[in-house]
Amino acid sequence: MDAFASRFSGMETRRKSGLRWKFKIFDEPQEWIREFDLGSKTPGWNIIGQFDLGRGTVNVELSSASRPIHIYADAIRWTKAGEL
Repeated sequence: MDAFASRFSGMETRRKSGLRWKFKIFDEPQEWIREFDLGSKTPGWNIIGQFDLGRGTVNVELSSASRPIHIYADAIRWTKAGEL
């Protein structure tokens, strides 16, 4: 599966500050860590990575990789690999 996160156009001030998010994506027994550098992304959906997920529940944890701040997120988009 391909996973995408959104960077919306209102994030311009954060974009300049070098803010990076860290995604921890896991399903038993696998775990992946991906960083998402807001300064290198364009507005809209941006790929986080490709994951070979098993059946069942997938968990996603989001934190700041650059400095301690509160992060609010409401969506991650999943697509079958190569279907974009």
